[in-house]
Amino acid sequence: MKLSATIAAEINNRFHMEMQNWFTYLQLASFFDSKPLPGFSSWLHQQAEDELNHAKRWYDYLIKRGATPVFTDIKAPDLKLTSPMQCMKLALELEEKTTESIQALYVLANKEKDFVTQFALQSLLEGQVNEMNETRNIIETLEMVGQNEHGMLVVDAQVLRGIQQPQA
Repeated sequence: MKLSATIAAEINNRFHMEMQNWFTYLQLASFFDSKPLPGFSSWLHQQAEDELNHAKRWYDYLIKRGATPVFTDIKAPDLKLTSPMQCMKLALELEEKTTESIQALYVLANKEKDFVTQFALQSLLEGQVNEMNETRNIIETLEMVGQNEHGMLVVDAQVLRGIQQPQA
């Protein structure tokens, strides 16, 4: 069953948004790449890789449903990064915008009675809840340590350990 033009256009928007998120996460990671904070660096690189995988998933979905992926320019993020907290808050904003976009697509799919797309979106929404929760937890922990350098190193080590543990 072929996608409607409206849903295909929205999925193409999601495809582009994931590519833009990938680029943004790489910039966030670059803030940590020259600092002794390998946990944050690795976590943000993993987030970037996840975004790229999401984009590939949207690409594949478009193809499987008889639609054409549309390639648009990816703009360089214009971020002036100054702190780990700022980076993590920007990461949370990305995830919140992504969730809102997926929810809007879910509503559209429901309106058009495209139950296949709705079904495909359910696992993505569950993943978004997990991503936002993980990012909020890191932000809350950063708030607890404030500007304490030792505390920052402990948080960084916890983030790194979280990446190295197998996902359930």
